[in-house]
Amino acid sequence: DKILVEGGRVRGVRVGDKVFRSPIVVSNANARTTFLELVGEEHLSKEFIEYIKGLKMSPSCFMVFLGLDEDLSGYPTIIEDLDGGCSIVVNSNADPSLAPEGKASVTILTGASYNDFPERGTAEYLKMKEELAEMIIRKVERVIPNISESIVVRDAATPRTFERYTSMPEGAIYSFDQSIRTRRPYFKTPIRGLYLVGASTFPGGGIEAVVISGIICARDICGWS
Repeated sequence: DKILVEGGRVRGVRVGDKVFRSPIVVSNANARTTFLELVGEEHLSKEFIEYIKGLKMSPSCFMVFLGLDEDLSGYPTIIEDLDGGCSIVVNSNADPSLAPEGKASVTILTGASYNDFPERGTAEYLKMKEELAEMIIRKVERVIPNISESIVVRDAATPRTFERYTSMPEGAIYSFDQSIRTRRPYFKTPIRGLYLVGASTFPGGGIEAVVISGIICARDICGWS
């Protein structure tokens, strides 16, 4: 719920009514969430707050998740750029344990803007989510015919879904904008003992990059020995 700060240095975290004291805290939350919500603006300079608020978030996406009563092992694991940027991932081709034998697990994704979606949970939001899922499935049927007839499980996620479950502002999939002009926050923060890891800091978004950020942070804490 809160990162505890006293005298310009971290003192631990508070979770509900429990306090865990520590001279070091590593935050994997987005930097905007970390500083503006978990730390609090009262512990930061005006210039730093303006810098964090001015960072542009990366794009997000809309995803459809399908469990199919159909064997798709004859298809490529990844089919990219279908009809203007829609991509298909047959997860069970990469990892057969993700679906029973003769079945398939599929993820479909396309770019999406957070502000295009109404408030989560409203009738308008649910209707838009359903219509987009149906439209994307129809596109996929141009490549995998009659896929809608073999759907056993179906779910979908919008940028607002990602924001809800990851606390990532705007449901950004790479945290901040990935352009070379973006200056990500340094992993050593202005609060002594508070570190950043993940897509918010160097070297950026992506699985390999966030792992590297964790290694850099751990080595610094351990003295790079």
